[in-house]
Amino acid sequence: MNKFIPIFLVIVLLIGGMILFFREDPTKDDPSGLITSNEPVVSLTDMSESSPPIGSLPNPVDESNSSERETSSTGTFSVVPDSSSSTSTDTVIQLPDAARRARVGIRETAKTGAHPERIALQFPAEPWDEKRWATSADYRAAYLSESIPSRVFDSKPFAKETIRIKADKNQNHVPVKALASVGLVVHAAPSMPVSFTVLDLGTLDNGLTAQTIVADDKGLATITYTAIAGVVNSGTVLVGSPACSGQVEFTVHVTDKE
Repeated sequence: MNKFIPIFLVIVLLIGGMILFFREDPTKDDPSGLITSNEPVVSLTDMSESSPPIGSLPNPVDESNSSERETSSTGTFSVVPDSSSSTSTDTVIQLPDAARRARVGIRETAKTGAHPERIALQFPAEPWDEKRWATSADYRAAYLSESIPSRVFDSKPFAKETIRIKADKNQNHVPVKALASVGLVVHAAPSMPVSFTVLDLGTLDNGLTAQTIVADDKGLATITYTAIAGVVNSGTVLVGSPACSGQVEFTVHVTDKE
């Protein structure tokens, strides 16, 4: 019996040597020799980015991911800051792009939990920086690209010299047919940001429930409210501006479709 043991060991060693000899070399297609069989290949696309801070433009959507792609009839999205420091309609920012970036920020919050003020009214917004608004086109563009529900509460104290925001023609009650849209107009400080937040169902121009726009040079700020499916009886839209005192509360009365 013992005489067969050396023969058995020789056979095992031969088989093992043949396996090692004929095994495919994982580095043969890599002339640089940087890839080894024990090192997994890691793509830069596998590395996640940290959440950008409020006040900077959110990272653009990866257009190769169809679930993240946003489309618009205006074609390519872009934010083009102007070279001046004027605050009157100075930041050339297309609404579809601002809406797309707002959605990017909300998805980032849902994924990472950073900046919960993007998705919940009870979390306070970062205070508006009046000086940066007046001097930085990038800050203005970033501010308009965020959807922050609690911005409607960021307002100035009541004072004689402070403009008080109010509904146009004091029309706080607005009728709208189900599935239709209606314009909401307020008077605010000229060329200053004005924020709208839907407290019930319904959407604004950006397809979300919170949006910040800029009042024109006469102080008028107009936004479109849409009574989407599910909106019945009435809904509330709150409006505020960090350059004004007070808030405006619109009650939108939804009637039958026909």
